[in-house]
Amino acid sequence: MDATPIPYTEQQAVLLEEAYRVCVVSGKWHSAVEQEDGSRVVLHSPRALVHFTALDTDFPTPLSANGTQAPLTVRRGTEDFEIEDGEIERVNHLLLIVHGIGSVCDLKLRPVHQCVDDFRKLGRSLLSTHFREAVEAGEAGRVEVLPISWHKALHGEATGIDEKLRPITLRSIPKLREFTNDTILDALLYTSPVYCQHIIDTVASEMERLYSLYKRRNPGFEGRVSVAGHSLGSVILFDILMNQKDGGKDGEKEGEDGEKEEEERRILVRILLLLLGEEDGEKEEDGEKEGEKEEEEEEEEERRIL
Repeated sequence: MDATPIPYTEQQAVLLEEAYRVCVVSGKWHSAVEQEDGSRVVLHSPRALVHFTALDTDFPTPLSANGTQAPLTVRRGTEDFEIEDGEIERVNHLLLIVHGIGSVCDLKLRPVHQCVDDFRKLGRSLLSTHFREAVEAGEAGRVEVLPISWHKALHGEATGIDEKLRPITLRSIPKLREFTNDTILDALLYTSPVYCQHIIDTVASEMERLYSLYKRRNPGFEGRVSVAGHSLGSVILFDILMNQKDGGKDGEKEGEDGEKEEEERRILVRILLLLLGEEDGEKEEDGEKEGEKEEEEEEEEERRIL
């Protein structure tokens, strides 16, 4: 679409493709397809498809000469785009990236699903410069990077956070207030048990959904899976990983882990006692108890002899 191509979601693409098929079969064009965000796509002919955006939409829309919103051009297929060749088809590593606070991830104000393209380009560059021989021999594949987004779910209708913040947000410096509510507040909300669990559930379910979808579309994938987080995203992943249950086959492993934890606890207690200066006192008490026990044993032995 226009200067910077922006793909539709899969649901939108299915609806548009079905509408296009109906127009081709029936021969009746000038049909409009309404979108959930209030925008609409008008199909004038096979080569004349335009997108009229709503006021609040993810698609950037320039203004026309008379001040109204200019429609965007819709292109079907990939024939009109220049797509770089040379990307390795084989994938031997899947990387899931969780973003941090806010809806944008860099100074270009790009969301996480656009920033992951930089990771893909970096991985492709490293393969060509450092692992060329392994790639040519078929021993190395590329790293596929998928974005995990949770910000929209947190600020959506399910939680109603934005609606609750609107009446209590000061009207002075509106841009700064809006930035604070959209970014910095995420860190504070994560300290709340209610919203923290909502974020955790969103990230976990999104990782499971994307991994299942990727495996379904790439059944031959047998590589490793890694997770990475930026800013608050790293804290979210840490909490998820630290609360995973042990997947041992029997109770032996759990027993060994329990004994190991108990031993580590004893060592930690001894270190703390040493730091507090109480270890020597305990040793003296233990020595006095052992001495009293020896005296009692000697007296018992004397009575038996007599």
